[in-house]
This record gives sequence, C-alpha cells and structure tokens, in this order.
Amino acid sequence: MEYAADLVKVPAAELVKYDLAGAKRHRKQTREALGFRPPTLADEEPLTAWLAAEVCPVEPVEDPAA
Repeated sequence: MEYAADLVKVPAAELVKYDLAGAKRHRKQTREALGFRPPTLADEEPLTAWLAAEVCPVEPVEDPAA
C-alpha cells in the first residue's frame, strides 16, 4: 500500500479510503482523455507480437549447468 501511495503521491492512510468501485469510472475518464478504448480480444495478437519484439526480444534459456 505504501508503494502505491507513493506512486500517486498521497498518504497511504488516504489511499485506503479510495472507493475501488470508482476505479472503473476513473479508468474510463483516463481512456477518454487520452483517446484510448478498452482492449478487445482482437487486440491480443498484435499486443503479444509487440511485447515479444519490443519488450522481450530474447527468450530466456535455462542454463543446463545450473
């Protein structure tokens, strides 16, 4: 909780009071403000390809000596 509170620059005691039901509304407002839409199943393949190429371009290999 401390970590999350630090990220959003609020005291942890205040973050505990956050209405999680309101999070849906906040996500919607953020997406609208930034011009995004909720992800769909059709987004899965292109996102997976992008993640594989840009975030993790090399697959980890187990060290047989380990």
